[in-house]
Amino acid sequence: MTACSKCDGFKERLNFSTLRDYLDIVRQLIQIVSEGTFLLVHADCPLRDMFNTPIPGDCVTHDFQCTGLAVCSNFPLTLITATQIGRNNNLETN
Repeated sequence: MTACSKCDGFKERLNFSTLRDYLDIVRQLIQIVSEGTFLLVHADCPLRDMFNTPIPGDCVTHDFQCTGLAVCSNFPLTLITATQIGRNNNLETN
């Protein structure tokens, strides 16, 4: 999978063991989208809603696209939030 310099740090699947780790990534993604590095192409809810209690839904997805070079094949990138007991939150590239 080819990644450009804009999205190189997001080319691996990430699993979050704590809510704090997960929310740190959400904060980063909000910043990255506001800078124009990633484009939010689909959202079950606004990213900022992920800070609400409870999280809005049992499984929430956000899909991003890199705005970098045309050769960048690292995206779509999907943030999946599974709030059911025993499920992990993860960030994966397709």
